[in-house]
Amino acid sequence: MDDKQLDKILDGLKNEYERLPELTRNFRNAPEDERKRRKRGKLYSYTALAAGIFLFLILALPSFSDYEQADISSNYLTSYYEKKKEEFRIELGVDSVDNFFEVVEAEELLATLPKEMTKEVMEHTKSRLDEIFTTPETMIGAFNSGKKELTEESIIDLFNKLRYQSYGMNDYFSRLKLEYQLKQADVEELYANQYNYNGPSEIVELLETVHQQGLQLVKTNVLEEDKFQVEVNYGAIVERVENWEGLEGMAEYLLLIDEKFDIHSPGVDNSQGIPWYEFDDILLELEEIYHRYPENRDLIFKGPYITNALYPAQAYLNDYLSTSMLEEGMWEEHRNTLETELITFIENHPESLYTPLVEEALVAYRENDWREHSFYNGSGLYILFDLMEKGIEYEGLIAFNRWPLSTGTMSVYNHYKESKDIEEFSRLNAFEFLSLYMYVSNIDKELYDLLRPDASSYEKIDWIEVYSDSQSLAENRVNENTIEYIFIGKHGEPIGLVGLAATADGWKVTHQNLYEFEW
Repeated sequence: MDDKQLDKILDGLKNEYERLPELTRNFRNAPEDERKRRKRGKLYSYTALAAGIFLFLILALPSFSDYEQADISSNYLTSYYEKKKEEFRIELGVDSVDNFFEVVEAEELLATLPKEMTKEVMEHTKSRLDEIFTTPETMIGAFNSGKKELTEESIIDLFNKLRYQSYGMNDYFSRLKLEYQLKQADVEELYANQYNYNGPSEIVELLETVHQQGLQLVKTNVLEEDKFQVEVNYGAIVERVENWEGLEGMAEYLLLIDEKFDIHSPGVDNSQGIPWYEFDDILLELEEIYHRYPENRDLIFKGPYITNALYPAQAYLNDYLSTSMLEEGMWEEHRNTLETELITFIENHPESLYTPLVEEALVAYRENDWREHSFYNGSGLYILFDLMEKGIEYEGLIAFNRWPLSTGTMSVYNHYKESKDIEEFSRLNAFEFLSLYMYVSNIDKELYDLLRPDASSYEKIDWIEVYSDSQSLAENRVNENTIEYIFIGKHGEPIGLVGLAATADGWKVTHQNLYEFEW
């Protein structure tokens, strides 16, 4: 209570006190003055006592409230948590949710609360508990009723809930398999008949809840062993959300996941059983989504792990290009199929995002006389998608892991130091020239300036730092006499660019710049 409120109450008591004599004259059965005085005196005493008690309570209660508030708030929130947890358990139709991720998250939230809580903290905690124990089915209902807007953020929240829900359901499913001693053949039957299963009632109820929440039982093959687990039913989510306006690209991507693009076991271990020589069709469909829905690109290709397409796409591409998935002794049988696949892809899809990597694989196989080769590019797609997003053209990628970039650079430079003859530079190819240009930038300023006309207009660049931050080069032949090299960072981001032009005296630098990039 603040001072103004207390002053107001005290003024009111004072006014009442001053009015008491006039009020007491009207009492019945009090004709004598002495009697009046005695009664008035007693009334004054009672009134003063009541006022004193009232003032004491006004001043003392806040202290009691402050003393007990934290404990009361904590008990209230604990009771609220127990209530929401039980409602959550009943909605899911299981006998316990103690091992569900939602319960763990809620308990961690309560454990971090301060000892003294404001009303705002309590309301925020209640709101968070409401969110934590909201099921995917309830959230989809909120989308369809208009209570919750379908946005990029809310669709990510939905898939987070589906993921957490799948963890809890998998744990519960494992307990039931153990309790009912289900063998592999029993689980096979359960999987095949999950929508009309006639086994133990607890398992039937679990399957009903799984499907109700937008999940399903899937079969995966990991290390040549069949596994069954609860995963998101992406097709069901697309069907149940009534309006995908603004997120049509996401809906199409989810249908691709449902039908053929396994983001949980990508590549040769995919749950749909699609063979490696059909992976190019999947990758091309994904690229089509990229081009058709630019407004959804960030969500699909740069979003969080649960929806990001690039990691699984990289796995599909690696398994399409590589022979590591073949069983021992099968290489000879498949090498002709693989060669035909790669050549046909390049001929039919020259403008595809993936073509530079397919060409790189084809060159590697030919250089190795088509011996068995495990082709793996850990970040090639990240690089290519980033270059395409920035409108940077390229024709191929060059990996490097040495300084200077070319093996002959130091020999060329040492010969120049002795002879001071730059004619030897005219015999260098573009990549060798670039390597020399970068190498001398910190050790021979005179030669460095000589290799670029109008050197004074160039931005100063620390090429050793650029090299340290890069993992490869993207090469783009602009025309017969002009080449651009784009330096690609550790995360696939473009770092800098150098343009070279062929002259009568060899290559010269025509332009250079660094990219501003936020990862």
